[in-house]
Amino acid sequence: MRDRAERWIERYVGSATYEISIPVLKDASLAPEGKTGPIVSMLFDHALCAAAAEQVWYEDLKSFTEDRLIEMLDASIYPGLRGALQDQFSSTPLSIERSADGAITGWAFTNPVMPAVHRMQHVARSVVTPFPDIAQAGQWAYSPSGRPIAILTGKLAADRVLKGLGRNRSTERGGRRGR
Repeated sequence: MRDRAERWIERYVGSATYEISIPVLKDASLAPEGKTGPIVSMLFDHALCAAAAEQVWYEDLKSFTEDRLIEMLDASIYPGLRGALQDQFSSTPLSIERSADGAITGWAFTNPVMPAVHRMQHVARSVVTPFPDIAQAGQWAYSPSGRPIAILTGKLAADRVLKGLGRNRSTERGGRRGR
């Protein structure tokens, strides 16, 4: 089964659709100077991951898939990617299942109203609450949700809090208080 699965993965990675996000393009403080952290997402087969876990080659499956993905990106839209990598990690459908009971986005896209900010140009607003001096963050602050959004909204909320602390300090010194 493993050989067949690896052949399937090679074909799949070469023809799959990817979502590539680069949060540092919105906020340079998310990575050291001259560095970035692209996030590459693709749909993947849960049954294959579960079978690999049962047959005790799940970690090998992840490494093999990462290598094929990096190889494909390096040979196409990101020449030099393999040589520039300093670190990498991946999550699979099993990772998602274990950490969030299988939830990827949390909100049904069929809802007439989305209960969270859901337009990329408004992501900074996702941390705003109706209460002054309280910010929100986490995987449910923005839709679609997930770990990258939890990290991004955590950073945005921290920045907002720090900015508010600076404003409060200027007020204490007799400065003008603003929002």
